[in-house]
Amino acid sequence: MKSLKLRVIFIAIAVIYILVVPTVFAVENDVNDSSQTEGLETVERDVSLENQNIWLQQRGVESNKMKIYNFEDREMLQLRDLAEEYGWSLYYNSPAKEIRLSNEMNSTILGLSGEQNDSIELIDGRTYISIETASDLFNRLNEGDDLLSSLYTKQREYMPGESITAHIRVYNLSAESIKLDFSSGQRYDLYLLKDNEEIWRWSNGRYFTMALVQKELKPGEKLAYDVEIDPDFDLNPGEYILSGELVTTSSKIDLNELSIIISDN
Repeated sequence: MKSLKLRVIFIAIAVIYILVVPTVFAVENDVNDSSQTEGLETVERDVSLENQNIWLQQRGVESNKMKIYNFEDREMLQLRDLAEEYGWSLYYNSPAKEIRLSNEMNSTILGLSGEQNDSIELIDGRTYISIETASDLFNRLNEGDDLLSSLYTKQREYMPGESITAHIRVYNLSAESIKLDFSSGQRYDLYLLKDNEEIWRWSNGRYFTMALVQKELKPGEKLAYDVEIDPDFDLNPGEYILSGELVTTSSKIDLNELSIIISDN
């Protein structure tokens, strides 16, 4: 009788062990996974408050400023400028009407014949390519993550009192999404220099909402801002330098400089 009771007790303990212990381990694993997720979220939030350029460089992201050329509202880059900026070698095969581009690790071919769908322009012996074509070349050459910032105007010379519109562009040329953080409602700033002295800044006298905002640029996407320059005073005839920056958190992304001439005619 006692042997039967002991056997029943043993079986009951075994059943309880089988049912309960795996559940305990499952709960512990869920807790561990949750704590790891919280840790990742904390790191991500902290990153948004770190120096923007350091964060970009840690991800292998480069920020470069280049001049954009506008042909009938088509934004294009000069291929030679792009090659010099990134150390590419160019070889033009005249019979085949193609250009071989090479970096230290890869090479690719850019065909110049046939229908280009407005992606390639040959003007005065120079080759201009669309932003989409530039992005495709980056991917083919495996250049990694890259932001291209640019500032341009559709003309260089203006009459006194004529409005000037600055076009700010930031392109993600890479195959990965890139996130940019802003600490307020301000996204950019522009300024004018005359004889190396700042005479006008777009943000002076403006107020911006204080809120941390993150902009995600997917592959091939861009930030685009068209800003009319409207100083409180008329610009006298002469040459001015227009430049600016994208006011990302902690560290700004500089834009290229442009020479603006106010005609005396």
